[in-house]
Amino acid sequence: MSSSPIVGQNIVNTELEAALCNHFDAEASILYVGGWVANVSTISTLVGKGDLILCDILNHNSCVNGQRLSGASILAFPHNDVEAAERILKSIRHKYRRVLIVIEGVYSMDGDVPDLPAFVRLKKEYKCILFLDEAHSFGTMGKTGKGMCEYFDVPTTDIDVRMGTMSKALGSVGGFILGSQTMVQYLKYSSGGFVYSVGLGPANAGAALKSLELMALEPQRATRLQELSAFFYDACVESKLDVGTNVRGACVVVVYIGSTVETARLSMMLSEQDKINVKPIVHPAVEEGKCRLRFFISYLHTEEDLKRAVAALVRITTPNRRL
Repeated sequence: MSSSPIVGQNIVNTELEAALCNHFDAEASILYVGGWVANVSTISTLVGKGDLILCDILNHNSCVNGQRLSGASILAFPHNDVEAAERILKSIRHKYRRVLIVIEGVYSMDGDVPDLPAFVRLKKEYKCILFLDEAHSFGTMGKTGKGMCEYFDVPTTDIDVRMGTMSKALGSVGGFILGSQTMVQYLKYSSGGFVYSVGLGPANAGAALKSLELMALEPQRATRLQELSAFFYDACVESKLDVGTNVRGACVVVVYIGSTVETARLSMMLSEQDKINVKPIVHPAVEEGKCRLRFFISYLHTEEDLKRAVAALVRITTPNRRL
């Protein structure tokens, strides 16, 4: 394996590119060795000096690093605050050649989602480029799991750049970008993570391709996942567990605990006492005092599994909270 522009791509990679376009309704796609690389390379390639990146304050580290490497000016707006983003655009849009708005589909540390139609309106009104990180929404959101465009009934052509990862719903390793033929062709000859990096391994591409086939053949998997996520969310709310701004039905469900030490302690207790694997999200990934346990719901879970998890969480947290 070597750089794809030098040695080309194997057949399974080109088949995966086509399958991604077909399944997620895109004109073209480009494959990367990972989701982190996809974000860093794409963002840093699309904009530069003289441009502005307008981003959600809670964007993933990969988006943040891509933004910094680009050389563009960066302004962050409060989490999911469309009005704040518009105020910024109204006051300074005229100063910049291009503006890239960077948001996520499902925010992995919070389990909430942006108002995508509102951001599409901003993009059109202020002539911006809209970048949507769908690492946690492809395969999980929308009636057949095709992501945030399906979830909000927004045309896929309204989103200039959609990013996905193969390490979540696709059960493999790798990352990809969906967009216009022109943009993808530009990335294939300009994006450092594609031009100067090894290409995606055929085994990883093959695994992702098979997952896409299953997603197309069995869309009920996404529906069932959303039902289970909603069940778990409702059980947490009924038990007075703090789920913050989590969206009911998202595959990521977070339960706020507080301090780093307490969150880590409860994670260990759930593992050792109840054989429940839930990882602590602590500082510096999140603000100290707002540390949380992050639950990833799977299509293979049962209602009994989820009931047991909530009961165990209630049991170990009861001495530390008011009921």
